[in-house]
Amino acid sequence: TDILGDKITQIASEKAGIISVDGRSVVLAPQRYDEAADVVRNAADDVPVPLVDVGADYSAEPAGVEPWGQWFRVERRNPRPGEQPRSLHLLPLLGRHQIDNALTALATIDALVAAGTVAVPSDALHRGFATVRWPGRLESFDLPDSFGSSEPGGPPTVVIDGAHNAESVQRALDACRDYFPHEELHVIFGALGDKALQDMANIIQTRTGHVYATTSDHPRARPPQQVADAFADSAWSGELQVHLDPQDALSAAGQRAHSGDLILVLGSLSLAADTRRFLSAPTQAQMARRAEDPTV
Repeated sequence: TDILGDKITQIASEKAGIISVDGRSVVLAPQRYDEAADVVRNAADDVPVPLVDVGADYSAEPAGVEPWGQWFRVERRNPRPGEQPRSLHLLPLLGRHQIDNALTALATIDALVAAGTVAVPSDALHRGFATVRWPGRLESFDLPDSFGSSEPGGPPTVVIDGAHNAESVQRALDACRDYFPHEELHVIFGALGDKALQDMANIIQTRTGHVYATTSDHPRARPPQQVADAFADSAWSGELQVHLDPQDALSAAGQRAHSGDLILVLGSLSLAADTRRFLSAPTQAQMARRAEDPTV
């Protein structure tokens, strides 16, 4: 905010400053705030430079989901000659916002193809979406036996997300609700010193009764007790544990959670990276098989 400003229109105006007459076109992603979109549209008109309005020119809907990814259908509202108006794609990333991101990437490719800058066959587009990887973004794992309980139903699922502000934490929690049906939610949480700790904690408190405060191997990571204080100083009455490192936190959550529960790790990308070292993702082989023919 020190550089971009503290209002949506200010931030949009600063970012729209990159628009220049040298650009072939501007691709505007779907926007939550109409006022931000208006700033970008006006900036493109002033230059002038053609604008691709993804929210107006394209639409996408979820078409199926699995723990390792999702399918989505795209409709181009104004397809150019040779373009398919409708298509189905596999995306190994979860969350509705990732569909919006993929749609924006598709619109950008269409603009480059239309300008004669690149040639992208439809099968290459399918493969590109189907093989994308973004570690630490709603990434699911089987909890190793060494961390889990010995219940007959098996260990709980672990989801890791690098969410590190209030909005992304809310999205991660919503995605876990939508994509990973569970009984109780156990949150392993840590944050860096320059992030809005209390804002994130306030959101987490509304969604879980089990928090494991910890830290990561990052020079700006907050100490575990400082993270815990964000919960202890509120009216929240859930179970709060403090652990010196994510391995201990994961072990405690694995022993406390039941087979139908979900363990969510979030708060920083460094915490996501530190926790991933103790886990393995058996679904990568499934992703590779589907990438061979992502339209099936």
